[in-house]
Amino acid sequence: MTLQSESRFYYQLLAAVLIPALFVAWAARLRQNRKYPPGPKGIPIFGNLFQLSTRPWIEFSAFKEQYGPLVYLNIVGQPLLITNTHTAATDLFDRRGGVYSDRPRSIVADYLTGGLYLPFARHGPTWLKLRRAGHAFMHKGVAHKYRDTQFKEALTLTHHLLQSPSGRRRQLFESAEASIHSIVYDQPSSGGPVYPKMTDFSTLINKAVTPLFTPAEFLPLMQYVPSWLAGWKRRAQQGFVLFSELCEGLLEEVAKRVDAGDDRPSMAGGLIREREKHGLTNLEAAWLSGMMILVGTETNTLAMSWFLYAMIAYPDKQKRCQAELDAVVGRSRMPTFEDLEKLPYLRATIREILRWRPSIPVGARHYTTKDDWYQGYFIPKGTICFPNVWSLNHDPAIYGTDADHFNPGRFIDKDGGLSPAIPATKDGAFLIPHHDLHNSHGLNPPKMQKVCLRFIDLHTFRSKYPLSIAVPGHVSYGFGSRICLGRHIANDALFINFASILWATSISPAMNANTGKPDVPDKLAYSNLGLLIVPTTTECVIQPRFDEAEGILAQTRELCM
Repeated sequence: MTLQSESRFYYQLLAAVLIPALFVAWAARLRQNRKYPPGPKGIPIFGNLFQLSTRPWIEFSAFKEQYGPLVYLNIVGQPLLITNTHTAATDLFDRRGGVYSDRPRSIVADYLTGGLYLPFARHGPTWLKLRRAGHAFMHKGVAHKYRDTQFKEALTLTHHLLQSPSGRRRQLFESAEASIHSIVYDQPSSGGPVYPKMTDFSTLINKAVTPLFTPAEFLPLMQYVPSWLAGWKRRAQQGFVLFSELCEGLLEEVAKRVDAGDDRPSMAGGLIREREKHGLTNLEAAWLSGMMILVGTETNTLAMSWFLYAMIAYPDKQKRCQAELDAVVGRSRMPTFEDLEKLPYLRATIREILRWRPSIPVGARHYTTKDDWYQGYFIPKGTICFPNVWSLNHDPAIYGTDADHFNPGRFIDKDGGLSPAIPATKDGAFLIPHHDLHNSHGLNPPKMQKVCLRFIDLHTFRSKYPLSIAVPGHVSYGFGSRICLGRHIANDALFINFASILWATSISPAMNANTGKPDVPDKLAYSNLGLLIVPTTTECVIQPRFDEAEGILAQTRELCM
């Protein structure tokens, strides 16, 4: 070896050692320089796991006071990001949906749903075609097709509430299930054999998203344990098979009616006719239909339960709704969807129920698909992100000092109309046309149109336009491309249910068996089932509001059935 070649060899050897070392040092320095969002310190291995209770939205909201709108946590090595303000949530989950629209993998949910349950599905081709197919039959332009069914079910629910003095939650659940079952499959379930199977699977779904349901979520190697040793895996696999068979059977019944030309408009019928257009397999179409039943039933039942609770806890709000119904509808007929635009306080009541008591207060999980920076903070790829819906919906800086209380009047403007919700709140069903804003408030239509068609910062909006024209609605339906598909149908169902019940009945607290006095509930109390919040009671006394109410209800039911 010559001196020159020997020198070249040592230089190459030195480079081979130094370059990786310098890269490691640079990467370590880069990690040190990355400024993560603030958050509480954890303990080795477990991180912040033991700082959270069974009501994590409470801790998340408390963290906001100490750390600000973004809170960074670590749960057994998994980074979590909590967003506690409207601005941060819409910036990340709406404007940056390409980074934040995925869902984290859930090992239990994967076995239970096969990746076909839309709310849990990872971002990809299957999720995209399921989402597009679902949107085709649930968007705002087609929601009106289901109103006849919803009107009939509202009449039936009102009748049952008057006839049965107890078991309110069961009545609400069966009504919600019958209504959505009719919309999806063109036939009410009537509490038949489908009912317990759907409720059993719903229980499994709720457990699958509840923290610590199984160690497999924190110890991924457990997924490789054989089913005969892992009870959680065996139950999940059995649940997938049973629910698949149930949904395929229901879809097959609709297919037979479609082939015979004996069907009426329904979501499942539409999916069967357009299955090839959307590229769905039979199993995918079956699961999409079944998903609509599960999600629609649970959310509608919770909203209706909170409606009854609010009416007995805040009787003055009940009376104001009824006064509006008397003024607009009168007492000679039942309210219909044609009355919707003339009942602003009732519509504000719907919005307030969804704001005041969101069914999932921590919000649905989002997942970052790549590294991101926001307001100078580094958010790494693979971070699970929670929009803390509870904090967003109860922000006193936006909703006032009474944000924890039920008050539909916060959404009524100075002229007695319903204030439009700005787009960032996702309350699109309550946006009013641009020309109405122009006529009522003298705004420049092109400027207003620009505001309504893009997401804007709340404070920017308020600095440019009068406070009277816009009050945020709620974010209970979610964000971005993960926003609830059935929100327009859900709003319609709540409207006609609220209107029918309040027109025909008076709702008052149940009598306490020990004291003989009305058992008025705590206005701020609630219970939770996993990550769902439910009223402490749904029992109440429901009586006809005036002498002719039951007769008119019966006549209307007879004409519609």
